[in-house]
Amino acid sequence: MQVSGSLVPSLVLAKNTLRFCFQLTGAILASVLLVSCVTGPNYQELSPGEGPGVPPSIELQKARQIATFHFPRGLYVLQATDNTGYYYRAPGYVTNHGFNGSDRYEGGLFLKKGAREKVQGYVKYADHRARIGHLSPKYYEFREETPPAPEPEPPERIVPILRPVN
Repeated sequence: MQVSGSLVPSLVLAKNTLRFCFQLTGAILASVLLVSCVTGPNYQELSPGEGPGVPPSIELQKARQIATFHFPRGLYVLQATDNTGYYYRAPGYVTNHGFNGSDRYEGGLFLKKGAREKVQGYVKYADHRARIGHLSPKYYEFREETPPAPEPEPPERIVPILRPVN
C-alpha cells in the first residue's frame, strides 16, 4: 500500500493558514479595543456656559488616583463634547507617577452621554483624549452654576532701562 506524499504538506499549509487567520483576528480585535477608548468623532470645544443640558462643572472633593494617574481636587469645567460624551477640564495638570519620575498631562473628567453615574478620568496624549478608569459617585458632585471665567492675566510690565548719556 502506498501513501500519497502530497497529503502531509497540504495539512501543514492548512494549519499555518489557520494560525495566521487567528493572529490577524487577534490583532484587529486589539486595535479596535485600543481605538475605542480615545476621543470620539466630532470633537468640539465649547464656550464657557455653553452646554447642551449637562452640568457646567463637576467638583472633585478629594484628589483621586486612577491607575498611576493623579487627578487634583477642585472644580472641573465643561470644555468640549463629542459623539460619546462631555469633557471637563481639570483645575491643574493630571500627574502620572512612573518609574522615571512624574509626568504632567492635560486632562480631566469625562461624562458619558446618557449616563451621569459613569464618570471617567481622561488624559490628552498626542492630540487624543484617552479615557481611563471610573470614579465612584461619592468622590464627585455636579455643580449647576456656571463657574466664573478666569480673569485675564495683566500684561507684563516692561520697565525701560535708562542709560546715562555721555
